[in-house]
Amino acid sequence: MRKICIHILILLSISSIAWAVEIESSQLDSIASILSSDIASSFPSFSGHVLSTKGDNGVYISIGEKDGLTKGERFEVFSQGTGIIKDSKGKFIGYESDQLALIEVEWVKDDYAFASVVRRFKDTPVEQMDLLHYIQPQRSIYVGEFRNPPGDELAQKVATHLDRVKFIEVFASDFQADCYVDGDVIQRSHGLDVRLNLRWADSTLINKIEKRFVVSRDESPEIITGIGYTAYPLSEKALDVTTSDGSDILILGEKHLFKGTLDSGGPEITSKDKLSDNGNLAIREPVGRIVFFNLDNFGERELLLGRVPEELSRYYNKDGSQYKLAGPLPGIPLGATDNGILLVGKLNPGGTTFEPSETSLINVSSIGSGGEKSVWNISGAFIDAELVDFNNDGEFEIAVLYPDGIMQVFNPDEVEFNPEMRVDGIGLGLCADSNGSLLTSSSSSGNDSIFRFVKQDSALVKMSESEIIPFHIYRIRILDDKITALALDDNDRSYLVIFDDF
Repeated sequence: MRKICIHILILLSISSIAWAVEIESSQLDSIASILSSDIASSFPSFSGHVLSTKGDNGVYISIGEKDGLTKGERFEVFSQGTGIIKDSKGKFIGYESDQLALIEVEWVKDDYAFASVVRRFKDTPVEQMDLLHYIQPQRSIYVGEFRNPPGDELAQKVATHLDRVKFIEVFASDFQADCYVDGDVIQRSHGLDVRLNLRWADSTLINKIEKRFVVSRDESPEIITGIGYTAYPLSEKALDVTTSDGSDILILGEKHLFKGTLDSGGPEITSKDKLSDNGNLAIREPVGRIVFFNLDNFGERELLLGRVPEELSRYYNKDGSQYKLAGPLPGIPLGATDNGILLVGKLNPGGTTFEPSETSLINVSSIGSGGEKSVWNISGAFIDAELVDFNNDGEFEIAVLYPDGIMQVFNPDEVEFNPEMRVDGIGLGLCADSNGSLLTSSSSSGNDSIFRFVKQDSALVKMSESEIIPFHIYRIRILDDKITALALDDNDRSYLVIFDDF
């Protein structure tokens, strides 16, 4: 077996292997074997013989520059023996040979090279047609730019396939991929994506290795019916959901805008429009909003579509059964009222929280005469906001949800902030209903529920709570008079969850 005398560092994207999908040890063995073979084949390997000799120590060999040979490479020289070697069944294996010398290449031509003997193992001279065995040099090799502690299971398994490896890690991430037919998921695959960039110690690229290993497949998810809710699987991760008239449904996905209907049988998608690439596909709580709002205070309501980055935020006019692009939005729409007030925000760098200084209210009835103003009361970066009319008197307040789970509610026109209007430990998603109550999720160990709050005097009081569901809720809406949520399962698949009354 040819020895690979190298130091290899293969990067690991996480400090320990904790995949979202279970991978059997035997599957890791198979992956490690394939990776090891790819790594070994990335390094030079030569096969040739002695052409002639010059003096006592000069050797011409049959390997040249066209084979990739360079000055300084070393070979062991073996005699072309005549004795036949056979296995236990008498099958021919090869010829007996003796190790004669170690040679080092001094200069290289296109079809041949010249080397000098640096060590002799026997007194027998090197002769024409003696065989050459390439000596893989010990080189320091690294992959990428990061150095994580070794010892992960896959890294250890790769190391067992390579000789004299002192330091090895694996850069890998789990993946899940869906197979679609007519927009519906028929199968989901799970596995590992592995990316290796092999370089010498001076950063010279040796080879790039990118492989996807599928380790399991499952069929399309089923509708899940639990106590107090029904969850419908969606074909791609959804950012938001809304309705224009109560009978239709629009779902803003990462890559498509889905249109359909919603009835007692759940959502039925009738069409989808492709969207340009979203900037933050990997965010667990997807960022994006879709709202119907009369932006020009005239005629029908426009479709407002806010996405990451904000440059992709647009509004659309309805043209028959289609929505036509009409113009840009000043930010991502966070909330809206029937009397012409729109709350918009812009994201902080990184795209996970909104910047308070870039949050503003737009009153379309007074555009041009102070119709836009900043919301100064927000105390820091936040993840969601909503307009709510607790008293059903046409006067709205703003509910803001912060990353630490604190929710605050305040009147944007008040000079003094009301510190009592706050609740700790809330999850994600804010939604105001027509009864003057505020809906938000509460999370505990991956199982969520929805709380309904009302305002009593100067405090928020929890009035009711939904059943706990085995999903991670990140958006709440009222569709067809039903409390509806977008939620993720343990595999980060989006579901549309429709709740019974609570």
